[in-house]
Order: sequence, then structure tokens, then C-alpha cells
Amino acid sequence: MNIYYVYAYLRKDGTPYYIGKGKGRRAYQTHARKNGVKVNPPPKNRIVLCETGLTDVGACAIERRLIRWHGKKIDGGILVNIQDGGNGGGVGRPSHVWTKEQREWASKSKLGKKLGPNSVPSPLKGVARSEETKRKISEANKGRVIGCRKKKSEAAKNRKRIECPHCGTHFIPQQRRFHGENCRVLSLAET
Repeated sequence: MNIYYVYAYLRKDGTPYYIGKGKGRRAYQTHARKNGVKVNPPPKNRIVLCETGLTDVGACAIERRLIRWHGKKIDGGILVNIQDGGNGGGVGRPSHVWTKEQREWASKSKLGKKLGPNSVPSPLKGVARSEETKRKISEANKGRVIGCRKKKSEAAKNRKRIECPHCGTHFIPQQRRFHGENCRVLSLAET
């Protein structure tokens, strides 16, 4: 199906800083990249749809070509993209693996920056524990019921549930977008 497009987020000076592939409202929504960093879209007048009406494969190819053309900041270019585009990482390597140069660049970019108020490092991070300490911690936690899980479980049992008239699934009101008029069973029946 030709429902995909390639989009670019532009800086105020008109140069692109992010190239992506999507369908539907993807270009206009906040989304997380593979490294966990969220990408917030700029104002609508700085979002450009480069190509529309593409297949998934075609959109991936154009996204890869544009990212290669402009270059990633990690590699000395102008884009904040981490991946090479096209549903993942570079050729022959998983999308979550960075090259040595990319790791060095990311490390240097963080030097001298202060942590935010919500990102306080753990004082025990990286501390080696003896086997005896590990055993004591394990014994202390055996049979322990975590209260938070129990409370959430009880709350879930008491939630109001609605039955979808199309597929018969019982769902909570927050899942309404997947049922009712938007039910997958209904959309499959129409095609």
C-alpha cells in the first residue's frame, strides 16, 4: 500500500535537522528514537513532506538516501538522526549497535554537562558486591510481595470494562481507540 511518506524537520534557517519515514500523523507527533531520546516536532510550518504516496520499501530507501546526503551529526553532518534510516541501523549491523566513532562522539558531547534534577546517578552504580552480600540480599527478598504490584492488580480487577460490539473484547475506557468504530474486526470486514 502506498501510504508512507518521508518527512524533514527544519531549523529556523530552513536546513533540515531530522529526516524520518512515517504514515498517518507520525510527522506531527512526538516520537522516541531507538536510543530513547524523544524527538519533538517543530511548528507545522517547519515540517516538510519530502515524498508522499510511497510503499514501505520506497520510503525506507528515500529516507536512507536523504540521511546519507545530509549526514548525521555523529558522523560530521547536520542531522540529529542516530540511525542510517530505513527501519534501523547500517548495513550488516543491528540498529542498536553504534560504531566506535559514534560512541566516542556521544561521549564527548556529554562531557561537562550537568545532570538534570531527575537524573541523579545511583551511589551504588558500578560498585562490586561480594558473594556473601548478594546472598544476603537474595534471602531478604525471598517471599517478599511488592505492595505496588498488589495494589495495581486489585485496581485492575475493579476497573469498569466495556464490551466491543464487533469483536466481543472487554476493554477499559482508555482502550476505546482500538474498539467500537475503530475495531480491527470491523475494518477487516469492510476490506
